[in-house]
Amino acid sequence: MSDGRRLRVIPAEYQPPLPASLIVREPLDAEAVPMDVVFVGGGPAGLAGAIELVGGLLIAIGLFASWAAFLASGEMAAAYFMVHAKDSFWPIVNKGELAVLYCFVFLLIASRGGGGYSVGRGRSA
Repeated sequence: MSDGRRLRVIPAEYQPPLPASLIVREPLDAEAVPMDVVFVGGGPAGLAGAIELVGGLLIAIGLFASWAAFLASGEMAAAYFMVHAKDSFWPIVNKGELAVLYCFVFLLIASRGGGGYSVGRGRSA
């Protein structure tokens, strides 16, 4: 983006439909989709993105870390079963290792709390 162009954010309801040439099994051409356009989606992907953005920030600063980590853990479990487990149950086979790892790390944070240096350490849960 060094040529002076600004990043455009297009809400999901205003997204133009993809051309049929991109939907059919053709290799994606770099000039077919402009790379300075970011689609802000709705549905499951948009909800997952919101949980990851807000929950990640809350976990990082330690404010409501237990609740945010519990929600993020559930999201990672849902992501594993919706995306990865349909190929095979075992994470090493279906490439879902990180989803399972994040699920259990978030469960650990949910059970232990934000820690001694968190913003919400003085607040009782």
